[in-house]
Amino acid sequence: TGLVISNVSFVLAAICFHRLSELVLKDVQLAYVAAALYCFNPASVFHSAIYTESLFAFFVFGGLALWERQPRAWSWAALPCFAAASATRSNGVLLAGFPLFRALHSLPPASQRGLRNAC
Repeated sequence: TGLVISNVSFVLAAICFHRLSELVLKDVQLAYVAAALYCFNPASVFHSAIYTESLFAFFVFGGLALWERQPRAWSWAALPCFAAASATRSNGVLLAGFPLFRALHSLPPASQRGLRNAC
């Protein structure tokens, strides 16, 4: 069952990566090339083994594709994917930077919050 999970996760990760590439690059042809390069690279050997790489990639690419969707309400649908990626591999906790950045970026400037002479 581990091989099935790894291989199915790899295919789903490639599909999510293609969709993410379309959203970011806004070029279907370039997204196809990016997905093909993702599938056919020397490190792909880890995707066909019983290893967490495929499942992690699926959660990351799926979450980032949801994060990039419009309207922004879809962005919060990515959080369960980020949490699952963090549960799969420890470096998934770095995905917390996306919601943290958006939360900090949405704050009004310091001058509008009464923090003009804070320093």
